[in-house]
Amino acid sequence: MELPPLQYWFSGSALFLATSFAFGVVVGFVGIKDMISLKLFYILLTIGLLLTVAAWYSAASDAQDSADTKAKLTEIANAIHISPDSSAASLAAEILKRLPDTEWHLTADQKTRLGAVLDSVPVADRFTVEMHVLASDGASRVFGDEILTLFKQHHWEANGTIDFDLRPNLKGVWVGVANGTTKETAPKSAGVLSYVLAKSGIKYASIENALLRDGQVELDIGLKPDDWPVN
Repeated sequence: MELPPLQYWFSGSALFLATSFAFGVVVGFVGIKDMISLKLFYILLTIGLLLTVAAWYSAASDAQDSADTKAKLTEIANAIHISPDSSAASLAAEILKRLPDTEWHLTADQKTRLGAVLDSVPVADRFTVEMHVLASDGASRVFGDEILTLFKQHHWEANGTIDFDLRPNLKGVWVGVANGTTKETAPKSAGVLSYVLAKSGIKYASIENALLRDGQVELDIGLKPDDWPVN
């Protein structure tokens, strides 16, 4: 167990807690000294002092953690040009405001429309949807999971894959087809998927994927678009 540096043992809060605890222990045991044997008195006093040291150590550790946290927050604040002359809580709140928005969700309207259009597609025209999301972006995975969940809830077969081969700078929603695919040669599933996305108000585009064979279709989810949501 590594002890906190000496300055944290004598910081205001740690020292106040230790002295207050020790004072209470001493006063309490002195008050009962005449009621118990001298041996028991020293045993209880020793236990009290050990508890005082333990409380002092805990307070010193908390003081070190607080100082370390403030130092890290100050370092981050200086890097992004925020004044570090405030409390740790204020610094943390201001830093969080500066973080980019990593959330990406379907709107309530898109969820409703997607569910309705999925139900409207005849069973004979349904197929297993293969969805691929970025391995490097949490928003891509969250958004993809919302779409995947809706497909499954509306009785479609759908699989999700965290794809390390997707371009890390790919942005938006894409219907992937094999290289050389044209509008005339595109598989029916590509048309159905495009129809579902369009009717749901989800902006998308087509992309050729060298890893796909003729007839294969893939739903690729990249980074959150700058103009999201698009209804």
